[in-house]
Order: sequence, then structure tokens, then C-alpha cells
Amino acid sequence: MRKPFVRLIGLAAASSLILAPLAAAGPASAIDPGNGLVSVAIVDDLGRPVVGMVQLISADPDDDPVILGHPGDPGARPVVAASYSEQVPAGTYGALIIGGWAGVTCIGLSTCSFTALEGGMPSVGAGAFTIAEGTSKPLTVTVATPKLTGSPGIGLPLTATVPSSLSELGSVFGGVLGLGMAVDPVVAWNRNGAPFGASGATYVPTAADAGSTISATITFPAILSLLFTTLAPGAVPPAFTTSAVTINKLNPSVTLSVPSKIKKGKRPTAYVNVKVGSTLVGGTVTFVVDKMRPQQGVLRSGLATFKLPKLKPGKHKVTASFAAAGAYNAAASTKTVVVKGKKAKKPKKGKGKKH
Repeated sequence: MRKPFVRLIGLAAASSLILAPLAAAGPASAIDPGNGLVSVAIVDDLGRPVVGMVQLISADPDDDPVILGHPGDPGARPVVAASYSEQVPAGTYGALIIGGWAGVTCIGLSTCSFTALEGGMPSVGAGAFTIAEGTSKPLTVTVATPKLTGSPGIGLPLTATVPSSLSELGSVFGGVLGLGMAVDPVVAWNRNGAPFGASGATYVPTAADAGSTISATITFPAILSLLFTTLAPGAVPPAFTTSAVTINKLNPSVTLSVPSKIKKGKRPTAYVNVKVGSTLVGGTVTFVVDKMRPQQGVLRSGLATFKLPKLKPGKHKVTASFAAAGAYNAAASTKTVVVKGKKAKKPKKGKGKKH
């Protein structure tokens, strides 16, 4: 019968996993009768090699698990690697991988939850694979990595998340062992690739981040580093830096208030307001009528005023432009004004030429 799976009562019990029997490996060129060759490659979801310990779980409940990379000594630890090529008894299997940022990854097993696995080995389920006698079976295991979630914008939180299986593993072993070691990974935030002192799982970008890239560097939890070092030396993954996101600058709105109709010779005042939502924006506004010489004004409490020049009768285009500054993108508003001329006097009746 199968030996119990890792029982979550401490590292001593956990290490019983590596004492499970191992099918003898043979050279790939001469597969022993009753065996097949399995070739396992462990990669992360970015395609990079991941070092891990691989255990094959047979569909036959009477078969013991097979630990790949085991040197043969019942008391020795397996040699962890990113790839394996070994002979195993022909049959149908699921695979359990310990290593990488997922902590535990499963293929073809009925469950991959450490809490559910506490009572014993999982059964083989959907996604199981068959190793036929005398043949080779390639198998690629993809391990999840941390991700950055959230919308990249000022005031919008970004969160560094790790695979849920790692979080579960950390909380389970942290609660059982109670060593006062960190259960959660350590997160340091980077601006344009360099750390700037922010830490914690969530970071809210500020105006100082506008137009910059933000990423997170995540260090493996201390409690799981201890576990991996005990179970599978060499399987502790290095610190991981997420893909960077660019923090979008804010898009202000420019409101231009100017009379749509103007009497000839008049010089009304134009009002320019610049806001982001309800927030008043400071900076410089350029005001221009048609192709005349531009005027510039400084926004005070989000407002700038301009006097229109005297304009000839007809239509004229008026534009107010906000120059990009700091956390803000450029923006503009254009309106058309009509200057009315004086009405021509109608000739008086009876004043025409005599015939």
C-alpha cells in the first residue's frame, strides 16, 4: 500500500516523502522489460528552467510513488534538477512537483491542495499520462510565477501576487511549525528598475511615478526556504522581479469659456479651466486666436483668463492648450466665435433717382 503523503506536523514528518521507494533507472538506450522512459522538463510560465523535485503517483493504489533523481540509498535525498530522464515501471501516472514559485504543482492528480493531501497520497485523475513499456514519454511541467495585478495609473493600487498554492503552503507550514519565520514573501518595489524604498504586497503610485515603469521584486518566504532546503536542497527559487508596467500620466480636461458671438470692436474675456475630475491643475496655458501671436498664462487654482483682441467680422478659431507637465498629459480645447459687423443702413423711401 502507499505510504502516507507529507503530513503537516513539521519538517521531520515532511521529509518522509523523500524516503518513498524509487524505481531503478536505466540507460535510455536499453529500456528494461516492463519499464518505459520518462523525460521531464520543469519550466516556469516564462519558459525558464525551474529546479524541483518530481514524484510520480501511480494509478494503481498498491504501487509506491516514484521519486525521480533518487540516488538509490533509502535514506538519501533525491538530487533535484530542472530536467530528468529515467526509466520507471510502465503504467499510468500523475505527477507532483515541489519547487519553484508555485511551491507545489500537479499534473493528472485529483487534488493539488496541501490541506487536502494531508491525510495521504492523492489519486490519479484528469490529465494523467501513460508510460508504455519500451517507449519514451516526454513531459513538460509549467510552474506559475508571481504577477503584478492592477491598472497602471496614479492613485490606482498595484499588487504583487504569488500563486495561491504557495500562499496555502506558507500558511499551513507557518501555522504548524510556529517558528516565527516569515510566511509571506518579501516585496520590494522598483521605479525604472531601481528600488526606491517602498515595500509590502501593494503599492499605490503617486505623481512621482508618472511616466515611469514600476515592478516588484519578490523574495521567497523564509518558512518555505527552510522547508525546501530540508526536502529538496537547491529547489529554493531566487528572488523574482515581475514584468514592469508604465504608470500612465493623468489626462486633464480643458474648459474654454468664450462668447460665441461678439460685436465688432469688443474685447471680451476668455476663461480657461483645467481639471482632472474635481482636482484643479496648475501649469501653463497657451491661448491663440486664428494664427495670431499666442498668449501664455499661468493657471491659478485651475483658472487662467485672456483678453481677446479686436477681431474683424467673420468666424474665428480660438484655442486654449495646456502644456504637459509633471504627472499630466497635454490637453486642449477649441471653439469658434463669430464677430458681427455693423448692419448696413437701408435707403429711405422716395430718395431714389427720378426717371
